[in-house]
Amino acid sequence: MLELREILANSNNSDRDLRLTTKGVQFHFNKVNSQINLEPTPGKYHQNFRTALLTKLLEAQKQIKTNAPKQYRDFKLITLEELSQIRYLWLILSTDKQLN
Repeated sequence: MLELREILANSNNSDRDLRLTTKGVQFHFNKVNSQINLEPTPGKYHQNFRTALLTKLLEAQKQIKTNAPKQYRDFKLITLEELSQIRYLWLILSTDKQLN
């Protein structure tokens, strides 16, 4: 679990798309050391990053099921319903990319 948190904490904008609006890229103000910068707003993570993260999550779930104390072996990091939603969203996103 700590490894998953570290992956997310260490991810950067190169792992993400830019957030787009109908007018183009969305920007936000970022204040660093009392200097205000206008920066592109990060969007969703790239598919390969999301796939790797989900794989790590499922591996962690498997580790819990096999190595955790008995009372924690049924603990779910992600439910079947959530996996189903992820699959559905990824299918929609891949269809959108194919159409564009």
